[in-house]
Amino acid sequence: MKQIRILQSEIGDGVGGIESFLYSVYTHIDRDRYHFDFITRAEHPAFEREFTDLGAHIYRISSYRNLMQYRHDLEEVMSKGYDVIHINKNSAANIVPFVIAKKCTGAAVIPHSHNTNPSVGKIAELMHYLHRDRLYELSDVHLACSYAAGKWMYGSRDFEFIPNGIDVVKFRFDERIRTEYRQKLGLGDAFTLINVGRFFPQKNQLRLVDIFSEVVKKRPDSKLILVGSGNLEEEIRRKVSSYSLQDKVVFAGHRKDVNALLMAADCFVMTSVYEGLGIAAIEAEATGLPVFVSEHIPQEVFVSDDVHRFSLEDTDTIIADFLVSTDGNSCPDREKDNDTIAASDYNIDVTVEKLEEIYDLSSNGNL
Repeated sequence: MKQIRILQSEIGDGVGGIESFLYSVYTHIDRDRYHFDFITRAEHPAFEREFTDLGAHIYRISSYRNLMQYRHDLEEVMSKGYDVIHINKNSAANIVPFVIAKKCTGAAVIPHSHNTNPSVGKIAELMHYLHRDRLYELSDVHLACSYAAGKWMYGSRDFEFIPNGIDVVKFRFDERIRTEYRQKLGLGDAFTLINVGRFFPQKNQLRLVDIFSEVVKKRPDSKLILVGSGNLEEEIRRKVSSYSLQDKVVFAGHRKDVNALLMAADCFVMTSVYEGLGIAAIEAEATGLPVFVSEHIPQEVFVSDDVHRFSLEDTDTIIADFLVSTDGNSCPDREKDNDTIAASDYNIDVTVEKLEEIYDLSSNGNL
């Protein structure tokens, strides 16, 4: 059977939702049948070694600030005989990849919406709305990680919801891992909150530190683990220092053991001001954590019964009261929610099965 060659655009230098999604898919898909290569503008893209170890090639292209070279690089890469060009996007602000894919290839073109806002600025938002219809016309299949993300990218037009599945086995709670990591992190018996995400305005960790300062007033034994990195890290560290919380906040950095860190925690908090989905919340559910998310997180993350919503319009004190209401330290049956995720569309096996069907139909021209 012919191998289907798929070009994935694109991976960045941080481990974000798109990068984690593509890594999960490529580690579970039949790589004898489906071959992935990747586009990046980053010098050191996320999962670079892992992807290349799996047989993928990573093409580095110029920044779109150098538009002529950027277009040339895209044309060169996209003309290498791919069956499918799968373009993972946060917005329609930049449609150059779609124009070139249609102009220079015979591949099926698939946009995949992963967010509900552009990553940068009002100009990008304006360009998104100007280009949205054109992006749709240049594409063959239209995917989104949530219904909110689909509406953002495609408006009222049709699209297909593809859940960002996770490896549920990897996130199944293990008491031995919890004990080991609590010792490593020096958590002791502390009531431990955790947040996973880039240090970027979207993820709103600055507000989380404000909220955590109120949590500490109510639970002096509390600690906070921040998993990630980004351009706001120094500002977040300064805010932590301003509250004299340096001994209570763990900056864990980029991690490939997020599953273990979630097992070590007692409560997951997501203060994002927008999200395409919020896959980190589903990963937290799979480890059995009580999960607290802002009102801006799509309803799709409410897979288990242990997800709770708060409003960022509320005061830090009110939100802190809500967070400490969980009896996280008692660690109830944390395997229960893993079973729930495993039986849902957020099992990576379900995601892969849906994508394989789309790739098969796309490569055969049977859309």
